[in-house]
Amino acid sequence: MSSIHLTYLQKLSDKPVNTLDGLLKETRLLKSLWLELIFNPELVKECEKRIASPIIKNALIKALSWYLAFRWLFKKNPSIEKLAQKKIIKPFIIRDDDYKKDYRAFLKSILPLLN
Repeated sequence: MSSIHLTYLQKLSDKPVNTLDGLLKETRLLKSLWLELIFNPELVKECEKRIASPIIKNALIKALSWYLAFRWLFKKNPSIEKLAQKKIIKPFIIRDDDYKKDYRAFLKSILPLLN
């Protein structure tokens, strides 16, 4: 298992997390995995290897959907774009209910990283 560097999730964690296996054991962090995937192309590559896992696949789909909807805010993430181009995952349209449910977490994650 290769080592990963977490941009956002490490700030939420009580202890160091440096592998995908370690991340998958942290239930609290898994809820925000999709946010990390938006900013972290290397983690996207690691998750692609385990796309059979429903938790990982759903996080990738959610990350792709939010990334595409707000791509003008982010640095380019070729890893997640490639998954969409190859049709490995398909984004969903962020509906009002989705937005209301997740926009606070989304803003909380991106504001410190936009500098």
